[in-house]
Amino acid sequence: MTVQKGAIPKLTLESVRVRAVEVPLRRPIVAKVGVYSSWPMMLIDVTTREGIVGRSYLEPYVKKSIKSIAQLTQDLADLFKDKPLAPLDCYRDAMRVMHLNGREGMTLIAIAGLDMAIWDALAKAANLPLAALLGGTTGKVRAYNTNGLWLVPLEQVPHEAEELVEQGGFKAIKLRLGRATLKEDLATIAAARSAVGERVELMCDFQSGLELRRSAAAAACAGRSGPELVRRADRLRRLRRLRPARARAQDAAPDRRKHLRSA
Repeated sequence: MTVQKGAIPKLTLESVRVRAVEVPLRRPIVAKVGVYSSWPMMLIDVTTREGIVGRSYLEPYVKKSIKSIAQLTQDLADLFKDKPLAPLDCYRDAMRVMHLNGREGMTLIAIAGLDMAIWDALAKAANLPLAALLGGTTGKVRAYNTNGLWLVPLEQVPHEAEELVEQGGFKAIKLRLGRATLKEDLATIAAARSAVGERVELMCDFQSGLELRRSAAAAACAGRSGPELVRRADRLRRLRRLRPARARAQDAAPDRRKHLRSA
């Protein structure tokens, strides 16, 4: 299919193919929730009647969840089969159909995989990078290397930190904290810093495994405020704002029940 650059032809969804793969990891993931020597992924192909194929991939974390996510994806594909490939409409309709199952977790993962593949198909049809299709520009993007520095023995940290920097000339790397004690966390940060020096930015991830107080203490000692700390703090603030509304709803509940009985 040949189109003029920038022109977006109409596409019609014909079929969706979902494949599961297991990728061996060069550095196993050693986390609080377990140790993983391989990583599950899902490859999604959206084939259109016009011959354009949009592709995306998902990382569902838990291997056993692939079957459920794949089935949800195929169910959504059946819903949009033989219909125009319109990503905003497809996303809206998918969220509406899956609403009662919850707008999170595996439901949203399945919708996201299909959504990305649809956008990819449109970008290919327009012969444009997706960023340009969406009104942006292409260029350099700041990146950091996160492919290591899990909860490995402390003596491995310096060498692994150096490797992560050298892999692509990275100026930032990410290490995981949340060890048994704050002292061990600080020793991990010190080991990584001594290996890469001040020229490399260190980012920390507590993997949602700590209460806010200890996360704040570690960030303060390290001289950094990691994104995980920010996320958890923001979550607490939002929950606190909900408390008054929840209390009012609970207080009003008996009056509502009384009104329903009298009706």
